[in-house]
Amino acid sequence: EKSSRGGIIDGQLQTTVEADVVIGIHKFLPLTMETCKRPYIDLPDTLGGKERRKIHALCSDLDLYHAGAGEDNDNVNTNDEAAATDDSTENNGSTNPTRKRRIVISIYADGFEFVPDLGSPTQSFPSRTCQPWYYHAYGSTNNDNHNNPYRQRMQTIESEIQQIRQFVTLPEKSLRTSDGADESFCDSVDFSVLDSLDLSMVPTVEETPWMLVDSVDKLKLCVDELLYGVSNGGDDSARSLKIPKIHELAFDLEMHNILDGNSRYENKTGIRTCLIQITSDVATKGVYKDYIIDPLAPGLWDAIPTYLGPLFSDPNIVKIGHGIGGMDTSSLHRDFGILIVNAFDTYEASTILSSKKSGMGLAPLCRHYGLPSWEHYKELKQKYQCSDWKQRPLEDAALEYGRYDIRFLVTLRKLLMRDLAKLDMIGGGYLRLGSSPEDDSGIDSLSTQTSKGGTPVLHSFDSQLGSTISSTVSSFSENEFNNTATANNSFDQFKDAKE
Repeated sequence: EKSSRGGIIDGQLQTTVEADVVIGIHKFLPLTMETCKRPYIDLPDTLGGKERRKIHALCSDLDLYHAGAGEDNDNVNTNDEAAATDDSTENNGSTNPTRKRRIVISIYADGFEFVPDLGSPTQSFPSRTCQPWYYHAYGSTNNDNHNNPYRQRMQTIESEIQQIRQFVTLPEKSLRTSDGADESFCDSVDFSVLDSLDLSMVPTVEETPWMLVDSVDKLKLCVDELLYGVSNGGDDSARSLKIPKIHELAFDLEMHNILDGNSRYENKTGIRTCLIQITSDVATKGVYKDYIIDPLAPGLWDAIPTYLGPLFSDPNIVKIGHGIGGMDTSSLHRDFGILIVNAFDTYEASTILSSKKSGMGLAPLCRHYGLPSWEHYKELKQKYQCSDWKQRPLEDAALEYGRYDIRFLVTLRKLLMRDLAKLDMIGGGYLRLGSSPEDDSGIDSLSTQTSKGGTPVLHSFDSQLGSTISSTVSSFSENEFNNTATANNSFDQFKDAKE
């Protein structure tokens, strides 16, 4: 409507006329010194639902903090992003005097503390600093492969793909047999030991120390302890000789869809890794340690490929996860250029053991194998599985849930391998988890712990152990290589790869 006029007096900007900034029918606050000193900016309450939705998307792309404030007169849809999906709120060229809902924007994490009628703050995913790995690999203008770590990584991926294909073709290769020198690398299915094993013997989440990895230095320490154990000032010969103790690595990922609610794009194209939970079979004086890695912390996103990549690509380390073929494997590759060589999927293993066409969820599987706190785990899963994992700080209970997702995986692999081996050995018939010895006609029970109601029937197979666990040792199939793990694909093929 009019411009501000003023000058600089004694080094200070003086505004003589305060003018509203009008764009179309929307009147924005004047850009005075008082307005600019505030830790947040109010946008007009005349903006309609679709306009607010576009602004939220733009703020997410620019890494700005944004939230809805105020509320509609009818007190409905007080959540601004939910209200933005309602086309009836769209402002079709005329002012809506009853609408008081607006957007507030800030560049400060605590800027919304001063907003009196704030709704639920929306924390943006740091899209500029946490970009998928292949953006760098294929978008780089650096043609010097010797100085381009992303191009160098692409060359390494070629050999890793060949290793994965070998595991798919010969799944028994995932079983680490003794080389005559180190018996500790032998995957022994000793029934005299495993028949008495269940999850009640595993250190609980409460009993296990853990570390939140939110800096590059902590990431280096995390990898060192995963490989050699926690340094306690005692015998550190393995660390000094660089002889890794690790045989098994359990992991899980939590993700967020940065395009959630944007109907213009397929939902899975916006998935980004927000948390990596990891633990190993290495104990120091009988004590294990869990790690929760925050890839959104400063510097960690770019450091993860360097420090975690070698662990996941080492064929001598079995990577253990539950349902990792869904999004975990593709997310590690998309975001960090990491491929998983030699994997055991506890979900796929439970699928083989079940007469049903699908496997068991992790909480029911833990219940079956005797986890005393499975009900608490189930409650945490119901509350936090679909959390907004990009939010910081995360609740303590959310971090506890993340640790439950990995704490028991190493032992679950042993128990599942035991039961898969028994299926090969009993040579026919059916065995129900938790059934009585009389019902099983003398066949050994697969587990001393049972699930109540709806327990799947277990089938036996007349095949060798290697063929029995063929679908558990790798989350990749030959088709998935072509979609997600071929380094020579074009940029568009990577962008459109199956997530």
